[in-house]
Amino acid sequence: MSAQFDDGLGHPEEGLSDEDLPPLEDWPPAEILARWEERKETARRRRGVRRRMIAWLLIAAVAVAGTVFLLNRRAGPAKRPKAAASGPLPSTVVWSVNTGLQSFVALVTNPGGLGPVAVAIPDETLVDIPGGPATVGESAGDPGLLVAAAQATLGRRVDHYLLMSDLDLGALVGRVGPIEVQVDEPFVWNGRTFGPGTVSLTGGPVISYLEAGTADDRTSRWEEILTGVFSARPNPERWSGSLGMTDSAQAVRSLLLAANQAAVLELPTAPAEGGGLLADPEDVADFADSHLGPAGPALVRVIVLSASSGRHDVLGLATRLAPAGYRVVAAQPARTKLALTQIVASDESFLAKANEVRAMLGVGSVYVGPESSGVADITIVLGKDYKAG
Repeated sequence: MSAQFDDGLGHPEEGLSDEDLPPLEDWPPAEILARWEERKETARRRRGVRRRMIAWLLIAAVAVAGTVFLLNRRAGPAKRPKAAASGPLPSTVVWSVNTGLQSFVALVTNPGGLGPVAVAIPDETLVDIPGGPATVGESAGDPGLLVAAAQATLGRRVDHYLLMSDLDLGALVGRVGPIEVQVDEPFVWNGRTFGPGTVSLTGGPVISYLEAGTADDRTSRWEEILTGVFSARPNPERWSGSLGMTDSAQAVRSLLLAANQAAVLELPTAPAEGGGLLADPEDVADFADSHLGPAGPALVRVIVLSASSGRHDVLGLATRLAPAGYRVVAAQPARTKLALTQIVASDESFLAKANEVRAMLGVGSVYVGPESSGVADITIVLGKDYKAG
């Protein structure tokens, strides 16, 4: 059976047969399945502990609710609160700081009635980007990789990015600060000792404080800096200077200004066997629903098939597509390299997205596949016409 595809100019042509596309039935490989099962078992154990804790909390909540009910009943009928008005989905920015020695990452948003939130993402958090770095921290130096890592970790689309160097962060703190920071262990900068206790820090000491952190307290130090920055008086003039590398300085500046007095939280993770930290998708989803507001449109899942043995094609696609809301979830070798790149929508509902991918790549033909693999929404079979950006 053959399928019809569009060459992008409105000319239907005869597409590939099922035999022409590389097989997906052997995906994922056995080693990946074993790793997934191991992670699921770890997550099941943690959820069991969490459920027992929740059960005790529910018992306590029922007791409290009963007391409140009796008190309210005696006090008379209460007015029913008005339903919250629906509005636009909150924008998010993933913010990284690279000191040259370490990387620090946070997601910042202001989901309406929940109040502004800054979520510190530990740099050792493992992330699944085919062909890419293993951790969020290792992804923090490139805009596309940073967005891809944040989206893969959170399971949500990220609207904007901000990449700062240590000099950028120092300059920002110099403009909005000095900032108040709770220092647990004393540190020295330019011959002066700071801490322990609450201290006022300018740009230089802030960078020194971050760089002096260890694997055990890096993230907590980053949280203290975030708390200090977002506790400073929100003067727009002090935020008007250069921030660093970003897709939209105006949008990012507005987001960070609106995050004044933000609740600074840490993404839930647990130590992973073999090193690093694992962010369980179910735990992260629960956390995001509670603190980040509505999720918005789901990420579009993409599989890349390539006859090239290099990882750069896949990684390049992942970083290129991520800012537009796509997530490359898997890569697989193609049996042969086609002359023309094929962009296959899993069904009619993803045809518009497939055409959007073609517009971003500038090459290829689009069609709806004869049968969905169930693994992804779009499959890209790279041809000779594709040139990595």
